[in-house]
Amino acid sequence: MNIIIYLFVLLLIAPSDTGAGSTGSVHVVVNGLRNSNGWVVCHIFNSEDGYPTNSKKAMKYINDFDLDDMQAEFLFAGLKPGKYAFTVHHDENGNKKMDKTFLGLPSEGWACSNNAKAFLGMGIPDFDDACFEVKDKQVEQVIKINY
Repeated sequence: MNIIIYLFVLLLIAPSDTGAGSTGSVHVVVNGLRNSNGWVVCHIFNSEDGYPTNSKKAMKYINDFDLDDMQAEFLFAGLKPGKYAFTVHHDENGNKKMDKTFLGLPSEGWACSNNAKAFLGMGIPDFDDACFEVKDKQVEQVIKINY
């Protein structure tokens, strides 16, 4: 009986796993590419600071050069629990920038996490519309690129 009480007390005072050291990941699948030219880049942000157009403020970015199957994939691993949002850009001509029309609209493909769209479909969605929660497992987002 004493051993049962001892084990019970050990369970009560043992440190619990609060999740502070746990990490998750985000797997992004981008469908709907119109060609296999250039590459697709994905920027992930952990705050609205810099989102969506200031890539220097992105937490991390990954390029996918293998577009033969008209699809791109990205895996962001080791992410701390929290809110995240990402942007995707199909840099078809490889000039490392988002090309735009004379009206200032994107002429290359783009997408945001959650397949978020801006209010009335005009402009870029804000962080709150595109953000999602990462905990201690993998989040999968399948998105369709916009042209």
